[in-house]
Amino acid sequence: MNVIVNDLLVNYSRQGKGSPLLLLHGWGDRLETFDAIARLLEANNTVVRLDLPGFGKSQAPNEAWGLEQYAEHVSNFLQKIDCQPTAIVGHSNGGAIAIYGLANGQLRADKLVLLSSAGIRAVERGRKFAWKVLAKTGKVATSTLPAGARASLRTRLYKSAGSDLLIAPSMEATFKRIVSQDVEAHAAKLNMPTLIMYGKNDTATPPEYGEKFHRAVKGSKLILLDDADHFMHQQYPDKISALISEFLES
Repeated sequence: MNVIVNDLLVNYSRQGKGSPLLLLHGWGDRLETFDAIARLLEANNTVVRLDLPGFGKSQAPNEAWGLEQYAEHVSNFLQKIDCQPTAIVGHSNGGAIAIYGLANGQLRADKLVLLSSAGIRAVERGRKFAWKVLAKTGKVATSTLPAGARASLRTRLYKSAGSDLLIAPSMEATFKRIVSQDVEAHAAKLNMPTLIMYGKNDTATPPEYGEKFHRAVKGSKLILLDDADHFMHQQYPDKISALISEFLES
C-alpha cells in the first residue's frame, strides 16, 4: 500500500488483527526484512511496517535527515494511517529512531523491543574515522586518475573500512548525519518495559551495545543469542517472534 506523508510517497503494509505493533527496519533495509516474524506475529497483533524514506519503495527526502526527522516522519505516517502502536520493534537503525522518538515525545508506545539496535556511536568512532581517513587519502592520491578508476578505488577503500555508506550511496549526507548521533543518553530517558536482543556473533552492532542500552534503560531485559548475527529475526524467526510475543503478553 502507498500513502503520501508530507509530500513523500511511503510504501507500507498492515496485516493481522489485535494490538497494533510497529516494525522499523534498519539502514539500507526495507519492510520485507520482517516478513518471517510478521507472519508469526500477525496472529495476535496488527503488524504495521513501512519502508523508511530513501529505502525500499519509499521516496527519499530531498535533504539530509537525522534521527529527529525520521522519528517525526514515522509519527506523521502513523497519524496519516490512524494507527497508535502499543509497541514498537526497531532493528538496527530502526531501533535508534525508536529510542530517539520515544525519548523526545515524537513517538508513543507502551513497550519497546530493540533488535540489534544501532545508536551507540562512541564505540564506532574508530571505525568511522578510519573510513574517513582512507577515503580522503584515496581521493588525494588518485586525483589524477580517470573518473572510473577513482570511483573503483573509493569503493574499495570504503569496503576495507567497513562502512555502511555503500549500501545507499545516494543517501551519503543522511548517513553521515545519522552516524554522528548517539542515543545512549536518550535511552536513559525511557520509562517503559523494554526488551533488548543482540546476537553474540553480531559485528555490525555488537553485544556490548546491548549491554550499554540495558544499563541505560531502567528495568529493561537483555537477551544475548548464541549463534545469531545482525539479522537474528531472519535467522531465527520462530524464536524471535516467540520472545517478542511473550514480552508483549507479560
